[in-house]
This record gives sequence, C-alpha cells and structure tokens, in this order.
Amino acid sequence: MNWATVADTEIMQGLQAGSPDCMSVLCERHWERLVVFVQGIVRNRGAAEEIAQESFLRVYLSRYRYEPTARFTTWLYRIATNRALNFLRDHRHEAGVESLDQAGVDGLARQVRDVRLHPDEVAQTNESRRLTRQRVIDALKSLPARQRRAVILHRYHEMSYEQISRELGCTVPSVKSLLWRAYSALRTALEAKQL
Repeated sequence: MNWATVADTEIMQGLQAGSPDCMSVLCERHWERLVVFVQGIVRNRGAAEEIAQESFLRVYLSRYRYEPTARFTTWLYRIATNRALNFLRDHRHEAGVESLDQAGVDGLARQVRDVRLHPDEVAQTNESRRLTRQRVIDALKSLPARQRRAVILHRYHEMSYEQISRELGCTVPSVKSLLWRAYSALRTALEAKQL
C-alpha cells in the first residue's frame, strides 16, 4: 500500500481497527519533526527522543479516544508538549549539574562557586516571568481567532507556512499575511504594556 497518500486520520482509524502497520507508519512520518519540536523545549536530544517515544506510546494506548475530527498532529504535539513540560518540571534541579567527584584540570580539586540567587532575586525573577507570560497570553487572546491560531501553529507547533495553510484551509500567501498582521499586533500590544 502507498502510505504517502493516506491521511493521518485514516491511518489512525486503521490503528483503531487493529491494522499492524499503522503505528509504524505514523512513527516514521512524524518521528524526526516531533523530536526536533521536543528538543526545542527540553534542550536535550536524548531526552527529546525518549519523550517522543513516550508520546507515540501514549498515542497507541489512547488510540480509541482519538476522534477523526481532530487533526492528528495537533493531538500528537499536545501529548508531546505535556510530556516535555512534565520532564522539565521533574528535572528542573538537574540542569547544569557536574559531578564534584571528577578531577579538575591538572588533577586539581574542583572549587564550587555559589551562584544561587538571593531569595529576593528569585521572587523578583519569578514574578517578572509570570508577568511577561501573562502579557503574552493577554496579547494572544486579543487577536482575532484566525490570527491567534496561525501564531500558535507557527510559533508553538513550529509548523511551516504550507502546513498552516492546510490546517487553516487557505493559501500560503494568506498565511504569511495573517502572521504578519498578528505579529505586528502582538508587538504593538506588548510594547504598549511596557510603557
């Protein structure tokens, strides 16, 4: 069978019906892009591959809950995003950790510098991040629905103009125009909130 012409939704229906080849077709089709997407979140190729594998396992285990009305890639990327955010939460204390047991340069013992932020600085940084995140969310919400959807697909799902045009049912030039207007409006809204 020529799988290249078969839509993801049809392949998912085949998977629900018990077709053994469908899962491997979905993995082959979406593996590399999903790994790159997750790597953008977790900044670690090995972890990204593991999360992608877990995401495909979750797709298989949840295959009967998939509705053909939903786009498969949106569902897959939502699963992967949740797994990646869980990974970041669970491993947030491991970033930049080096073993003190390893010998330093020329066999000298390693010296540790205290780079921790003062509690006031941590609270200020967290509050600043929260405010920035809220400003972005508010600015996104203020966009017309089609522009908002285009930005989310482009920025957060890293879809190409062609993929977005298929998702929104419009031409590539229309997508470029939508994104240009959306990013201009976001820039204006975010600059206004900083004044």
